[in-house]
Amino acid sequence: LACGTPVVASALPVLREVGGRAATYCPVADVSAWSEAVSALLRERLQHPERWSERRKLGIAQAAKFSWTEYARSMVELYRELLSAA
Repeated sequence: LACGTPVVASALPVLREVGGRAATYCPVADVSAWSEAVSALLRERLQHPERWSERRKLGIAQAAKFSWTEYARSMVELYRELLSAA
């Protein structure tokens, strides 16, 4: 996502949380669904470049919500909460 590449991911809650509306989701181990999703993205790239461009922008924006700095900040906050409760 951060590179502007559309993502197809397993339809797991954790991946939906990270990918949001920017990713395409398929059931785990459903090879035909995955094949169709990837084929649809490739067709979109060729037939609807404006949609492809919007999908790329959406992915980059979604990925920007996550950073190592933000992760570290949230971990420090969590540890502080745990220490104050102890």
